[in-house]
Amino acid sequence: RPVFRTGAGSDDDDHFDGGDIFDDYGNVGRGGSSYRGRRARSGSSWLDEVGDRPVPVTEVYETFATSSEDGGTYVEHRLIVPDDDEINTVLGGGIVPGSISLIGGDPGVGKSTLMLQIAGALAELSTSPRGVGMGLDEAAKTGQAGQGPVIYASGEETTAQVASRASRLGIGSPELLLLSDTSADRIAETVVGYFDHAFYGLDSSSSESNDVGTAAGDNVPRRYPPCLLVVDSIQTMSCMDGGSSAPGGVTQVRECVGLFMRLAKSTGVPVILVGHVTKQGGVAGPRTVEHMVDAVLYLEGN
Repeated sequence: RPVFRTGAGSDDDDHFDGGDIFDDYGNVGRGGSSYRGRRARSGSSWLDEVGDRPVPVTEVYETFATSSEDGGTYVEHRLIVPDDDEINTVLGGGIVPGSISLIGGDPGVGKSTLMLQIAGALAELSTSPRGVGMGLDEAAKTGQAGQGPVIYASGEETTAQVASRASRLGIGSPELLLLSDTSADRIAETVVGYFDHAFYGLDSSSSESNDVGTAAGDNVPRRYPPCLLVVDSIQTMSCMDGGSSAPGGVTQVRECVGLFMRLAKSTGVPVILVGHVTKQGGVAGPRTVEHMVDAVLYLEGN
């Protein structure tokens, strides 16, 4: 399996050398970031695991959609925010898996509050991991894919501050996971870690497959992969690919957005970035950021 690395490699890493990414098959991918669960290929990017050949559109349908009752059409799966028709309409019917969106607005307009409300609502639908001896959860019993937790990563507030705001909003789901960090690399590693020890994803022959606690040598619990990642805000993030540039600078913002874009496309976990705005009303950072994301939303006060 490919390994996830960012920035320069270390001398004791047999799989990483000079900024290239080598997997266990001896293939090399582009420098930068390559995510576990996707086999690195020569000249590959965050695109899917299909080879260099063109793929029939009907074959792609089967990877992300379900057939309708008549079997003639496909219904695309989207993440529907409960009790929020407006945000679902703005996003074209819900949050698309693997998408990356940017939400901007003036300070104090309610960006963080809105994102926390969305995260809390989706967390209520998440499937909690089962304890030892408790059997399968309802999703596994019916053969359906369970919905993972929501990760809310804040670079502006501590987890206590975010939890205080969540309490005022009446959010109490244990599947809303708070993370206070300004390292985009660590946040990405946290998300990718769920795919290494995904719930019901272990080899049945492994002695670890009956344990539902934490994986040996890892703090990542075995549960379903996250259904959403919220980053608040992108201007507070920094990554190794951004070099010595300060957080919020042109280079760091561009590289961090690129990192989260590759994360979303490689894992299928949708990402929502909160962005600051300039005095002119545009999103702070290079203009290319708005072209890198799939959707740009602006919040305006009355």
